[in-house]
Amino acid sequence: MWAFGWNQCKFGYYNSEIWWDAYQQYKNFSIPLDTMWGDIDYMDDYKVFTYSKQTYADLPQKVA
Repeated sequence: MWAFGWNQCKFGYYNSEIWWDAYQQYKNFSIPLDTMWGDIDYMDDYKVFTYSKQTYADLPQKVA
């Protein structure tokens, strides 16, 4: 069922604040959101399974 839910993905979330703001806007307007996907912007030098400690330093706390 999760795959049929609303998935938000976008190139251009250059830092966690932009990403978090998009998430908050879904909440503010009561729009259902099942998951958020990040494009390559969150990665550390575009390495798979990494995230930038500079621009996404607080990502683990926000995901929690």
